[in-house]
Amino acid sequence: WMRAGKGIIHSEMPAQEAGLMRGFQFWLNLPSSQKMSEPDWADISPEDIPVLAGQGYEVKIIAGQLGDLLGPIQRVITQPTILDVRVTDAQQLSFAIAPDHNAYCYVYEGNISVGTSKLAAPEMGILSMDGNQLVIDAGKGSRFLVVSARPLGEPIVAGGPFVMNSEAEIRQAFSDYRAGLF
Repeated sequence: WMRAGKGIIHSEMPAQEAGLMRGFQFWLNLPSSQKMSEPDWADISPEDIPVLAGQGYEVKIIAGQLGDLLGPIQRVITQPTILDVRVTDAQQLSFAIAPDHNAYCYVYEGNISVGTSKLAAPEMGILSMDGNQLVIDAGKGSRFLVVSARPLGEPIVAGGPFVMNSEAEIRQAFSDYRAGLF
């Protein structure tokens, strides 16, 4: 977990296991009032991620809360929920989504149905919420992510590795980086 704030230089160098590697990177925007906050990071090991296991499924809670389990990523203004779901037997699963959140599902193995929509790997579906319960019919052997967060309602301008709220702020970020101010 990392908060870039006013600048942090980093690189990800994940290691392969048995010649295989899979990873997902989630970028959560900071509100303009926190763009220049102090950077921060924490290493989160697999043992730090709680798992809710049921008959034929398991859910890793990376961020947010599921039942009584809290994911290791907290203290984020957008209050994200990130769930990694593995289904071994066909299931109907239900997840609470905060009514003020935007949400999506990303299927990376197998297939799911949400309402009348069907998604098969590798597909993502942006959810339109009617109420606060997300009901998913998941096929046997499916793996998918459920992600939600509270929108900031601010403009987003991206340039290279920087995300700010205006073109002028992007130009300033590049200038600060070249001047060694990060």
